Amino acid sequence: ERLRLEQIARSGLKPQIFNLQTRQIPYQSGHIIIIRIPRSYHSPHQISFNNHNRYYIRANNGKYEPDVNSLRYLFNSTMQFEHQVRSWRNERIDKINSKRTPVILDSNRAILAIHLIPYSFTDPNTRLDLTKIESNKKHFIPQNDRIIDKDLTHYYCDQSFYNFDGYLFYTNHKGKNKMQRAYTQIFRSGAIESVSSISKEIPHQTDSTKLESVISTDLIQNFITHCSHDYATGLSKLGITAPVVMSISLLAIKNCVIRKNYSCNSTSALIPQEENLIFTEIILPHPHI
Repeated sequence: ERLRLEQIARSGLKPQIFNLQTRQIPYQSGHIIIIRIPRSYHSPHQISFNNHNRYYIRANNGKYEPDVNSLRYLFNSTMQFEHQVRSWRNERIDKINSKRTPVILDSNRAILAIHLIPYSFTDPNTRLDLTKIESNKKHFIPQNDRIIDKDLTHYYCDQSFYNFDGYLFYTNHKGKNKMQRAYTQIFRSGAIESVSSISKEIPHQTDSTKLESVISTDLIQNFITHCSHDYATGLSKLGITAPVVMSISLLAIKNCVIRKNYSCNSTSALIPQEENLIFTEIILPHPHI
Protein backbone atom coordinates (compact mmCIF):
# COMPACT_ATOMS: atom_id res chain seq x y z
CA GLU A 1 0.00 0.00 0.00
CA ARG A 2 2.87 2.35 0.82
CA LEU A 3 4.51 1.76 -2.56
CA ARG A 4 1.16 2.22 -4.31
CA LEU A 5 0.64 5.61 -2.67
CA GLU A 6 4.18 6.71 -3.60
CA GLN A 7 3.56 5.69 -7.22
CA ILE A 8 0.27 7.61 -7.31
CA ALA A 9 2.03 10.70 -5.97
CA ARG A 10 4.80 10.42 -8.58
CA SER A 11 2.49 9.89 -11.56
CA GLY A 12 -0.60 11.78 -10.42
CA LEU A 13 0.85 15.22 -9.60
CA LYS A 14 2.00 17.86 -12.08
CA PRO A 15 4.60 19.13 -11.44
CA GLN A 16 5.96 16.37 -9.22
CA ILE A 17 6.55 17.05 -5.52
CA PHE A 18 10.11 16.10 -4.65
CA ASN A 19 11.27 14.51 -1.39
CA LEU A 20 7.85 13.11 -0.57
CA GLN A 21 8.43 10.77 2.38
CA THR A 22 6.28 7.92 3.65
CA ARG A 23 6.56 5.81 6.77
CA GLN A 24 4.58 2.75 7.85
CA ILE A 25 3.91 2.34 11.58
CA PRO A 26 2.30 -0.76 13.13
CA TYR A 27 -0.95 0.04 14.94
CA GLN A 28 -3.16 -2.53 16.66
CA SER A 29 -4.01 -5.14 14.01
CA GLY A 30 -2.91 -3.03 11.05
CA HIS A 31 -0.65 -0.15 10.06
CA ILE A 32 -0.76 3.63 9.84
CA ILE A 33 0.95 5.27 6.86
CA ILE A 34 2.40 8.71 7.55
CA ILE A 35 3.08 10.91 4.51
CA ARG A 36 5.37 13.91 4.91
CA ILE A 37 4.82 16.55 2.24
CA PRO A 38 7.63 19.13 2.19
CA ARG A 39 7.00 22.75 1.33
CA SER A 40 6.90 23.22 -2.44
CA TYR A 41 8.53 26.17 -4.20
CA HIS A 42 7.00 25.19 -7.54
CA SER A 43 3.26 25.41 -6.90
CA PRO A 44 0.49 24.99 -7.81
CA HIS A 45 0.38 21.21 -8.30
CA GLN A 46 -2.39 19.68 -10.34
CA ILE A 47 -3.97 16.36 -9.43
CA SER A 48 -4.04 14.38 -12.68
CA PHE A 49 -5.01 10.92 -11.41
CA ASN A 50 -7.78 8.92 -13.11
CA ASN A 51 -8.69 11.89 -15.36
CA HIS A 52 -9.17 14.03 -12.26
CA ASN A 53 -7.47 17.26 -13.37
CA ARG A 54 -8.00 19.76 -10.58
CA TYR A 55 -6.15 22.03 -8.19
CA TYR A 56 -6.64 22.09 -4.44
CA ILE A 57 -5.45 24.31 -1.61
CA ARG A 58 -4.98 22.96 1.89
CA ALA A 59 -6.47 24.85 4.82
CA ASN A 60 -6.83 24.28 8.56
CA ASN A 61 -10.31 22.83 8.12
CA GLY A 62 -9.58 20.70 5.03
CA LYS A 63 -9.10 21.48 1.34
CA TYR A 64 -10.86 23.58 -1.27
CA GLU A 65 -10.56 24.37 -4.96
CA PRO A 66 -9.00 27.80 -5.59
CA ASP A 67 -10.75 30.41 -7.71
CA VAL A 68 -9.19 32.08 -10.76
CA ASN A 69 -7.57 34.86 -8.74
CA SER A 70 -5.97 32.39 -6.32
CA LEU A 71 -4.59 30.30 -9.20
CA ARG A 72 -3.22 33.41 -10.90
CA TYR A 73 -1.43 34.36 -7.68
CA LEU A 74 0.11 30.88 -7.33
CA PHE A 75 1.36 30.80 -10.93
CA ASN A 76 2.78 34.32 -10.65
CA SER A 77 4.63 33.33 -7.48
CA THR A 78 6.38 30.53 -9.37
CA MET A 79 7.30 32.88 -12.21
CA GLN A 80 8.66 35.33 -9.66
CA PHE A 81 10.90 32.59 -8.24
CA GLU A 82 12.31 31.86 -11.71
CA HIS A 83 12.92 35.58 -12.26
CA GLN A 84 14.73 35.91 -8.91
CA VAL A 85 16.95 32.92 -9.67
CA ARG A 86 17.96 34.25 -13.09
CA SER A 87 18.49 37.78 -11.76
CA TRP A 88 20.80 36.50 -9.03
CA ARG A 89 22.68 34.29 -11.51
CA ASN A 90 23.10 37.18 -13.95
CA GLU A 91 24.31 39.46 -11.17
CA ARG A 92 26.96 36.90 -10.19
CA ILE A 93 28.06 36.53 -13.83
CA ASP A 94 28.43 40.32 -14.11
CA LYS A 95 30.68 40.29 -11.05
CA ILE A 96 32.82 37.48 -12.48
CA ASN A 97 33.16 39.28 -15.82
CA SER A 98 34.09 42.52 -14.07
CA LYS A 99 36.70 40.70 -11.92
CA ARG A 100 34.81 41.32 -8.65
CA THR A 101 35.25 37.75 -7.45
CA PRO A 102 35.84 36.81 -3.78
CA VAL A 103 39.43 35.80 -4.63
CA ILE A 104 41.76 36.82 -7.48
CA LEU A 105 41.02 34.65 -10.50
CA ASP A 106 43.26 34.07 -13.51
CA SER A 107 41.45 36.58 -15.73
CA ASN A 108 43.43 35.80 -18.89
CA ARG A 109 41.60 32.51 -19.34
CA ALA A 110 38.10 31.44 -20.28
CA ILE A 111 35.88 30.64 -17.32
CA LEU A 112 33.37 27.93 -16.46
CA ALA A 113 30.82 29.12 -13.90
CA ILE A 114 28.43 26.63 -12.30
CA HIS A 115 25.67 27.91 -10.03
CA LEU A 116 23.54 25.63 -7.87
CA ILE A 117 20.44 27.33 -6.48
CA PRO A 118 18.07 25.46 -4.14
CA TYR A 119 14.34 26.01 -4.37
CA SER A 120 14.46 27.42 -0.83
CA PHE A 121 16.76 30.19 -2.12
CA THR A 122 14.09 32.90 -1.89
CA ASP A 123 12.78 31.82 1.52
CA PRO A 124 14.09 34.28 4.16
CA ASN A 125 13.48 31.68 6.87
CA THR A 126 15.88 29.19 5.25
CA ARG A 127 19.49 30.03 6.02
CA LEU A 128 22.47 27.70 5.92
CA ASP A 129 24.12 26.56 9.14
CA LEU A 130 27.71 27.27 8.08
CA THR A 131 29.15 25.36 11.04
CA LYS A 132 28.06 22.10 9.36
CA ILE A 133 30.46 22.75 6.47
CA GLU A 134 33.46 21.87 8.64
CA SER A 135 32.51 18.20 8.65
CA ASN A 136 31.40 18.13 4.98
CA LYS A 137 34.22 19.98 3.21
CA LYS A 138 35.01 17.12 0.85
CA HIS A 139 31.77 17.78 -1.05
CA PHE A 140 32.66 21.38 -1.95
CA ILE A 141 36.18 21.20 -3.38
CA PRO A 142 36.57 23.67 -6.31
CA GLN A 143 36.57 22.66 -9.95
CA ASN A 144 40.14 21.80 -10.84
CA ASP A 145 41.72 19.12 -12.98
CA ARG A 146 43.52 17.87 -9.85
CA ILE A 147 40.32 17.08 -7.94
CA ILE A 148 39.92 13.95 -10.03
CA ASP A 149 42.66 12.50 -7.82
CA LYS A 150 40.74 11.69 -4.63
CA ASP A 151 44.01 11.42 -2.69
CA LEU A 152 44.23 15.23 -2.80
CA THR A 153 40.81 15.79 -1.23
CA HIS A 154 42.15 16.44 2.28
CA TYR A 155 44.74 18.84 0.85
CA TYR A 156 42.09 21.07 -0.74
CA CYS A 157 39.74 20.88 2.25
CA ASP A 158 42.29 22.87 4.27
CA GLN A 159 42.24 25.71 1.75
CA SER A 160 38.99 27.31 2.91
CA PHE A 161 37.72 30.09 5.17
CA TYR A 162 34.64 32.02 6.30
CA ASN A 163 33.90 35.25 4.43
CA PHE A 164 31.16 37.87 4.31
CA ASP A 165 28.96 35.88 1.90
CA GLY A 166 29.39 32.53 3.66
CA TYR A 167 32.22 30.07 3.17
CA LEU A 168 34.86 29.87 0.42
CA PHE A 169 37.24 27.22 -0.94
CA TYR A 170 40.26 28.12 -3.08
CA THR A 171 43.01 26.23 -4.94
CA ASN A 172 46.36 28.05 -4.59
CA HIS A 173 48.43 26.45 -1.82
CA LYS A 174 50.38 29.72 -1.46
CA GLY A 175 47.37 31.41 0.12
CA LYS A 176 43.94 32.95 -0.44
CA ASN A 177 45.41 36.32 -1.51
CA LYS A 178 47.29 34.80 -4.45
CA MET A 179 45.92 34.23 -7.95
CA GLN A 180 43.55 31.25 -8.02
CA ARG A 181 42.69 28.82 -10.78
CA ALA A 182 39.31 28.00 -9.20
CA TYR A 183 37.09 28.66 -6.18
CA THR A 184 33.81 27.55 -4.63
CA GLN A 185 31.66 30.09 -2.79
CA ILE A 186 28.88 28.76 -0.55
CA PHE A 187 26.31 31.44 0.22
CA ARG A 188 24.24 31.71 3.37
CA SER A 189 21.10 31.21 1.26
CA GLY A 190 22.35 27.73 0.31
CA ALA A 191 23.34 28.75 -3.23
CA ILE A 192 26.75 27.69 -4.58
CA GLU A 193 29.03 29.42 -7.08
CA SER A 194 31.79 27.24 -8.51
CA VAL A 195 34.17 29.03 -10.86
CA SER A 196 37.23 27.76 -12.73
CA SER A 197 39.65 29.03 -15.37
CA ILE A 198 39.36 26.34 -18.03
CA SER A 199 41.26 27.46 -21.14
CA LYS A 200 44.84 26.40 -21.74
CA GLU A 201 47.48 28.07 -23.90
CA ILE A 202 49.07 25.48 -26.20
CA PRO A 203 51.10 25.70 -29.44
CA HIS A 204 49.05 26.14 -32.60
CA GLN A 205 48.75 22.85 -34.49
CA THR A 206 49.84 24.35 -37.83
CA ASP A 207 52.23 27.02 -36.54
CA SER A 208 54.17 26.09 -33.42
CA THR A 209 55.44 29.68 -33.04
CA LYS A 210 51.92 30.78 -32.12
CA LEU A 211 49.76 29.94 -29.13
CA GLU A 212 46.03 29.29 -29.11
CA SER A 213 43.64 29.29 -26.18
CA VAL A 214 41.97 25.86 -26.07
CA ILE A 215 38.93 24.70 -24.09
CA SER A 216 38.41 20.96 -23.59
CA THR A 217 34.81 19.74 -23.63
CA ASP A 218 35.95 16.54 -21.88
CA LEU A 219 37.24 18.64 -18.99
CA ILE A 220 34.00 20.65 -18.84
CA GLN A 221 31.98 17.44 -18.74
CA ASN A 222 34.10 16.14 -15.86
CA PHE A 223 33.62 19.37 -13.92
CA ILE A 224 29.84 19.42 -14.45
CA THR A 225 29.48 15.76 -13.49
CA HIS A 226 31.54 16.32 -10.35
CA CYS A 227 29.63 19.44 -9.32
CA SER A 228 26.13 18.15 -9.95
CA HIS A 229 26.80 15.12 -7.77
CA ASP A 230 29.13 16.29 -5.00
CA TYR A 231 27.76 19.80 -4.48
CA ALA A 232 24.10 18.69 -4.42
CA THR A 233 25.03 15.87 -2.03
CA GLY A 234 26.88 18.38 0.13
CA LEU A 235 23.86 20.66 0.27
CA SER A 236 21.69 17.75 1.42
CA LYS A 237 24.22 17.08 4.20
CA LEU A 238 23.80 20.72 5.26
CA GLY A 239 20.02 20.39 5.41
CA ILE A 240 19.21 21.96 2.02
CA THR A 241 16.83 19.59 0.27
CA ALA A 242 16.30 18.98 -3.44
CA PRO A 243 15.30 20.05 -5.98
CA VAL A 244 18.19 22.31 -6.93
CA VAL A 245 18.48 24.49 -10.03
CA MET A 246 21.84 24.19 -11.83
CA SER A 247 23.03 26.90 -14.21
CA ILE A 248 26.10 26.49 -16.45
CA SER A 249 27.89 29.42 -18.11
CA LEU A 250 31.00 29.74 -20.28
CA LEU A 251 32.52 33.21 -19.95
CA ALA A 252 35.20 35.12 -21.87
CA ILE A 253 35.30 32.44 -24.58
CA LYS A 254 35.35 34.62 -27.70
CA ASN A 255 37.97 33.39 -30.21
CA CYS A 256 38.94 30.46 -28.01
CA VAL A 257 39.24 27.06 -29.66
CA ILE A 258 36.78 24.50 -28.27
CA ARG A 259 37.82 20.87 -28.80
CA LYS A 260 36.99 17.51 -27.31
CA ASN A 261 40.40 17.52 -25.63
CA TYR A 262 43.66 19.44 -25.84
CA SER A 263 45.22 17.07 -28.38
CA CYS A 264 42.21 16.77 -30.68
CA ASN A 265 42.68 17.77 -34.33
CA SER A 266 41.75 21.40 -35.00
CA THR A 267 39.50 20.44 -37.95
CA SER A 268 36.86 19.35 -35.43
CA ALA A 269 37.19 22.53 -33.36
CA LEU A 270 34.62 25.25 -32.68
CA ILE A 271 35.62 28.91 -32.42
CA PRO A 272 32.79 30.87 -30.74
CA GLN A 273 32.20 34.52 -31.61
CA GLU A 274 30.12 35.13 -28.49
CA GLU A 275 31.81 36.50 -25.40
CA ASN A 276 29.60 34.45 -23.07
CA LEU A 277 27.40 31.37 -23.39
CA ILE A 278 24.70 30.95 -20.74
CA PHE A 279 22.86 27.64 -21.01
CA THR A 280 19.29 26.82 -20.03
CA GLU A 281 18.94 25.89 -16.37
CA ILE A 282 18.34 22.28 -15.41
CA ILE A 283 16.74 20.86 -12.26
CA LEU A 284 18.49 18.29 -10.10
CA PRO A 285 15.57 16.46 -8.44
CA HIS A 286 17.80 14.29 -6.23
CA PRO A 287 21.32 14.84 -4.83
CA HIS A 288 22.60 11.62 -6.41
CA ILE A 289 21.52 12.52 -9.97
